[in-house]
Amino acid sequence: MPKTRLRGEPPKKRQRMLREDRYAQLIEVASRIVVEDGIGALTMEGLATKAKISKPVVYSHFVDRNDLLGQLIQAYWREHDAYVPSEPEPGENIADFTRRSTDAHFEFVTSRSHPIRQLIRRSFDDPAIAHIVAQRENEVVAQLATFAVEHGGLNETEAQAAATVSLGALRAASVAAAADPARTETLKAAYIAVSDRLLRLN
Repeated sequence: MPKTRLRGEPPKKRQRMLREDRYAQLIEVASRIVVEDGIGALTMEGLATKAKISKPVVYSHFVDRNDLLGQLIQAYWREHDAYVPSEPEPGENIADFTRRSTDAHFEFVTSRSHPIRQLIRRSFDDPAIAHIVAQRENEVVAQLATFAVEHGGLNETEAQAAATVSLGALRAASVAAAADPARTETLKAAYIAVSDRLLRLN
């Protein structure tokens, strides 16, 4: 039975959510909108309605819809980077490390259904988010190139070119594996073979 307020007792103020908690809630709700209704349904007004808050609160976290899309993609990458190892364990050789990190990457993109993958796959058709994806890919290419210089013996020019091609192969294999998980092992093996040869890690 709900507790009744005594006469003259002031109403209790609803506790305001911490900013970081509100941000996490909005990212989660926005992801759910994409899953249930598609990317086109994601608007600032729609997010406010689904989250049961006012539009000004949404705008206090995201400048506009493009900013919201960018933040969704970055949240996806943070989740990915927390799942996929980025450094070899003590005593682990490079070949074992690259396979372990590749295994984790493909497990992430195939076994974890995530709405933002469709945003990334559509990025080249959507100028609003293409530059965000390009920035991320430039960072990954730089990391791969450094890895190839340190462990594959390539010079910087060779490493940059090899890393660019390797990332393209990873992107294609990841999209194919996400669309058809039954092909994951074949696609993963093909990517490892191409990447190892390009970056001279074998």
